[in-house]
Amino acid sequence: MTRSRRHLATALGTVAATLLLSACETGSWSSRCDSSGSCRLEISGTEFHDLPRSLNSQGRFRRVREKIRLAEATQGGTATIQVGEGDNVCAQGEDFVQGDITFTCTEVGSTSVVLDTARAQR
Repeated sequence: MTRSRRHLATALGTVAATLLLSACETGSWSSRCDSSGSCRLEISGTEFHDLPRSLNSQGRFRRVREKIRLAEATQGGTATIQVGEGDNVCAQGEDFVQGDITFTCTEVGSTSVVLDTARAQR
């Protein structure tokens, strides 16, 4: 094999590997919280992510982070979210409660969900 063909083969192999790895990406995550304890969570894909705040206000100093994940979603339909003690199903505009946090499904896409959270006032 000539030198130029080896370089071409290496370049094509690199491109193929990059495409395969990008196809394996399972999603993205972002969270933004304000000083009042309310957060906006944007989840795409089915990976588990650390919650930015504990589910219970008494647990704010816990070392183990609680997890959240989008198990499944249907565009304009419902989202199944795993957090706390199990699965929670909601459609856009609906709420569910885990610990002392209310999660509101703000947007439901085919592989994503946007949640707004608020901690119950004591």
